[in-house]
Parts: sequence; structure tokens; C-alpha cells
Amino acid sequence: MGLCHKMSKFILGTAQFGIPNYGIKHDGQPSVEEIEKIAQVAWDGGIRTIHTSWQYNLPRVCDAIFDGFERVEKDKVNPQTFRWNDKIGYSLYNTDQLKSVFEQMPLIVPANILDKRFLRFKTYNVILIARSVFLQGLLLMDELPIWIPSDVNSKMDEFRIICKSYGLKPYEAALGWVLGLDEIDKVIIGVNSADQLAQLLEVEPLKWDYNFSITDEDVLDPRRWPNAGIS
Repeated sequence: MGLCHKMSKFILGTAQFGIPNYGIKHDGQPSVEEIEKIAQVAWDGGIRTIHTSWQYNLPRVCDAIFDGFERVEKDKVNPQTFRWNDKIGYSLYNTDQLKSVFEQMPLIVPANILDKRFLRFKTYNVILIARSVFLQGLLLMDELPIWIPSDVNSKMDEFRIICKSYGLKPYEAALGWVLGLDEIDKVIIGVNSADQLAQLLEVEPLKWDYNFSITDEDVLDPRRWPNAGIS
């Protein structure tokens, strides 16, 4: 299946396991039985790390299900910070949040086909961990919500046309683009089923010259969306 080059890049997100109707598509929470299947597929696929937070309200049984996985975990006192093994890192939403940068500091940043704002941080020799690869499912919708500006709609129409021309599903192109970024060291992926995770593990990195990036934070930051959830 050619997973070796991607195994070390994936971190399994867990927000879907504890937050009802997480994401813009409101797919619902997976059952404990499905979470167990997801954990097995993750392990078999080489994933050894999960991203979690006290905010996610995970079922207590998840402690046992994910025993043996490393944790990238948000701090309770300062949710902008997280711990990963012996490192303390920062989870960013805006490029002006970070006041100082240290070499090999881990940073969790949004990165997707619309959002390239944080890629320049790699020049500081930090560890960049991508989240919001699908922008909470927004990038996978056939029809965007009415509050999305027309220029973003146009970019997404172009994205879907290009996907079709290459015979790619939107999730393959969106994830493949992030996997193909030299600046990104790790990629957080969240799923609602073991089948979804198995599909994502098959995605190949992409290198392409198309540019869909925007700077509108009302679109890029899910906290600003109507009925905002946790990113």
C-alpha cells in the first residue's frame, strides 16, 4: 500500500469521539465499538500518536483504547499550549499569536488548500503539525454554506474541477496537498469511522502548482463561523 512515507506524519485527532456533531457536516459521534476499530486501524497503519484535550470530553474508556499511543494534549490552564513527550508547544489560530520561537518547538497550525499562512514559520526550524486539513469538513462539501463569500466559492469550484480532471476525490486532493508540503512534519487527521481512516491512509502526497489560498479569517478560523465549534 505504500504507507511507509506517511506513517510517521499522521497523528489521530480525537475531537470527533467526544464532541457531539463535531464539524460542519455534523456526522455524529462514533460508538465505543467504532472507536476501538479506529484505534486498531490507526495502529496497524503505523499511527502511534493521538491529539486530545480535556475539552473533548472523551469517553473514559478511551484511556484504555489508546493505551500505548503517545499524546499531544492541550494544557488545561492555558489551552493554547500543549505537551508532547518532553516538549511544550503552542496551538495557533493567528500568525501574530506567537511572541517568541525556539528551535524544534512544536506548533499546531491550520494548513489546508485555503490556508498557507503558517508555512513560513518553518524558516525558524520549528516542528509544524498541521490541523484543519479539511477545515472541519468544509472543503469536502459539494455545496458551501450561504455565508461563504463568492470569491471563496469560486476557488472551491475551481478546486473541484481540478480534482475531477485528475480523477481525485476532494479528500484525496486536500489531504494529499498537505502531505506533500515540505514544511509540514506531522498531520492531524480526524475521522468518524474505521473505514474513513483506512481511506485516508491510502492517500498519496501531491505536488502541484495550483494556488487556492485566501486570507479571510472569517472563513479560515472555525471559531468565527456561525454556530462555531471547537477546532
